[in-house]
Amino acid sequence: MAGCPRARLVDIVLLSPLSVVPDRQRSGIGGLLLRTAVKAALRRSPVLALEGDPGYYGARGFDAAGDHGIVPPSDRIPPAACQVILGQDDEPWMTGRIVYPEVWWRHDAVGLRDPLLEQVEQQHG
Repeated sequence: MAGCPRARLVDIVLLSPLSVVPDRQRSGIGGLLLRTAVKAALRRSPVLALEGDPGYYGARGFDAAGDHGIVPPSDRIPPAACQVILGQDDEPWMTGRIVYPEVWWRHDAVGLRDPLLEQVEQQHG
């Protein structure tokens, strides 16, 4: 179609998982790691995506990916847990399904598994 951009893959940065060892939690290091990662990611990518707690990450500037037309890479990822921050280089046509690297699939490192998946879906719809 004339005037419509051709669909193509866009490289984005994925931040998953991010964690802090228990004896260092609640010291601010998680927030510092996240702020530093967001700055670095958005210098090289139009979108930063992650799987995580919408309450925690939402309070830190992340939006539900679905609000921007971005779909989780697997049905095992609850829509509320797939979150993004859009950078300056994001464009409205950049929508669609996130594609994880093949190695993540080989190691079954994608999304929650039952019964945790069911619990998260009940909490967040």
